[in-house]
Amino acid sequence: MSMTSKTRTKGFTLVELLVVIAIIGVLVALLLPAVQAAREAARRSDCTNRLRQLALASQNHHDAKGFFPSASATKLIAGTTNNVTALSYIVQILPYIEQQGVLSLVNQAQHWSDPSNLNVSRTPLTAIRCPSQEIGEMTFTAQPGGGDTEELNSLRAHYMAVMGAKIACPAPATGYPGSTYETSPAATCADAGGAALNGVMYPGSETRFKDVRDGSTNTFLIGEISWDVGPQRVWLVGSASKTAVYNYQYTAKNVTYPLNTAYRAASGQPPSGYPNNDLSFGSHHHGGAHFAMTDASVQFISEGVDLVGVLRPLASRASEEAVSLTN
Repeated sequence: MSMTSKTRTKGFTLVELLVVIAIIGVLVALLLPAVQAAREAARRSDCTNRLRQLALASQNHHDAKGFFPSASATKLIAGTTNNVTALSYIVQILPYIEQQGVLSLVNQAQHWSDPSNLNVSRTPLTAIRCPSQEIGEMTFTAQPGGGDTEELNSLRAHYMAVMGAKIACPAPATGYPGSTYETSPAATCADAGGAALNGVMYPGSETRFKDVRDGSTNTFLIGEISWDVGPQRVWLVGSASKTAVYNYQYTAKNVTYPLNTAYRAASGQPPSGYPNNDLSFGSHHHGGAHFAMTDASVQFISEGVDLVGVLRPLASRASEEAVSLTN
């Protein structure tokens, strides 16, 4: 008599398979935030380094020419009496961030809106953009007076010169420390809010290290504006106007409001109520934004830091205010 044995093949049941899938899903859900946090930490480190390089380039400009770059160049255009080039501080430091080739494309004898500068204005610069802001933003591309034509691109600067502290335009004549916060003349205050003149880089400035009496470690040089602040112009632009040098500033801002608060509404939307030159520094980094100090160190400033007691004092170069920063 022969006996036949049957071998039963084992496998996953449907229930077991669903359990395994659920466990894998839970593990992935737990791992994703850690991966995202690691990526953001790397981006923040990269952002810090980019800001430091811009600050060092500004110092190299000081070493070469005897003063820091200005927020907007006031070099006269040949053959005119009051027309200026209005090129940004970024243009002025291009040789010091290994962008001599880009600088060679800039017609520095003409206003940024001159047709000879059109092609270079379309050149993206990685060094001036925060890596945490990966998507292009709405950018004004029309010439001055040509309307508010906007285009989605990556041609804006995320690192802007700090023109100084502002509580009013013009600055109050009395009352410390507000009276030390010098601003542009009263006649310019309607031009997008005027310009603070008490920082290190402002329109037409030629600030030297010795002018920074509050100390280079305690004075903002360049700040981060990589949050949803609204439309701006391309990195080539200092002041929009050829003649009104304290007019709309697009690569420099006043410190007037707390971080991540003052924005500019998109075209066609109700006005935000905030002047263009007073738009807030800020970022998409959690909890604050980076600032390069005049000594080229970089500080991460908390979003909740006091405007009156910390931000404005750090924005002015010679108000003799005591400020303590803790990371």
